[in-house]
Formats: sequence, structure tokens, C-alpha cells
Amino acid sequence: LFSWDRNTGATLSSGTGPNAAYDGQYYYYTETSTNKGAVTGDVYSLSYDGSGCDPGIVGEVSFHYNMYGTAVGSLRLVTDDGVQVWNLTGSQGTAWQAASARVSSTRFAFEGVHGGDYTGDIAVDSV
Repeated sequence: LFSWDRNTGATLSSGTGPNAAYDGQYYYYTETSTNKGAVTGDVYSLSYDGSGCDPGIVGEVSFHYNMYGTAVGSLRLVTDDGVQVWNLTGSQGTAWQAASARVSSTRFAFEGVHGGDYTGDIAVDSV
């Protein structure tokens, strides 16, 4: 598994990823150009432990995502037991998009799936 990076401003490569955060200064993204050895299908995981939710159960997750570039793979939202509750594949353009999904779990994770090239950055913000 590869990790997500916290970023402000544009991603490292042109033609991929957002130019700025959706809300505030920072966002998280999969930097596909610097993870040498990453191949199509490799997974980047960004987990949340549910500690801010009362009574410890995450009911719904609302977020913004950016999936821009010719080699964007997939963005998935999965529960703590691996159930996929949301999924989107391929480039979705340069603008941030809103999404939400019912989770009903103690924790969840965003999974970015590598699309095979450096122009495949995926970002999430405002979760």
C-alpha cells in the first residue's frame, strides 16, 4: 500500500490533480509520479478511525474529490471490513466534485487505485 500526501497548491506534475484545495489550504492526494515501482492497480490507502464520531459509528461520509489526468485509476470508499460503498473510475475533469456515501461502520478508508502513469493523481478534501 502507498500513502496519501498532504498538499497545498498544485500537484507536482502538470496535467494532473487539482491546482488548489477545495476548502481551506490543504488536501490529500495520491502522488503517482514519485512512487517509483508503483504499477497499475497498486492501492493508496487513507484511513479514518472514527474517533471524532459519537458514538463511534460513522453513518455517512461527505467529501469532495478531484480525479484529473489521462491515467487516473479509481477512487473507492471502503468500510473497516472492506465493503466498498462508493467507487469512481477515470478522469473526471479539473473541477472538484462533491460526493457522499452511507458507511455505517466504526472506521473507513479512501483507496486510490494507481492508473499506470504519473498523470493519475487523485485528491480528496473537505471530508
